[in-house]
Amino acid sequence: MSYRARVGGPAAVGIVAAHWLTYVAAAPGPDARHAMLHSTGHKAWPYVVALALGAFAAWAARFVRTGLRGGATPSFRATAARLAVLQGAGWLALEASERVLFGHGDGHWHVVALGLAVQLVLAVVGAALCRVAARVLVALCGRRPAARLRAADARPLRRIDVPAASRPSAGGIGLRGPPRASTA
Repeated sequence: MSYRARVGGPAAVGIVAAHWLTYVAAAPGPDARHAMLHSTGHKAWPYVVALALGAFAAWAARFVRTGLRGGATPSFRATAARLAVLQGAGWLALEASERVLFGHGDGHWHVVALGLAVQLVLAVVGAALCRVAARVLVALCGRRPAARLRAADARPLRRIDVPAASRPSAGGIGLRGPPRASTA
């Protein structure tokens, strides 16, 4: 898979952030929000957040490594489009699985539509943040490709003759070295 296709980390964090924003907007009061989350099946939410943060950490490490090696970064438009598709599909899959596996599936489908709109907005924000991160990486590192030594450029090493008295394997140098090998 090419570097351009790897936006899973920002998409995972975008899904989690938009999920939180959506439920805060849909039910501003903590008691109403708790009841809504409970009725729609959010029992595995801490695991989802941990998984999203792990995916983002892996993406960030790869992003930095690719940037330091001088790899190409995708355009803002391409990143925003990929994030929008991944986040929208991820949001729908997350909500459907929460309701089917853990919830009762009762109502609150307006939250899914609201969440889809929030996902699209956060995809654009995420693409902008990816672009800023790429520019910061360029500014900090200059994004010079690592110099690689090709076989054709390699010169054979010259042999340097070292006198026997200075070689530790031929006996010590000074009072603290091992005894000299006998030559008799």
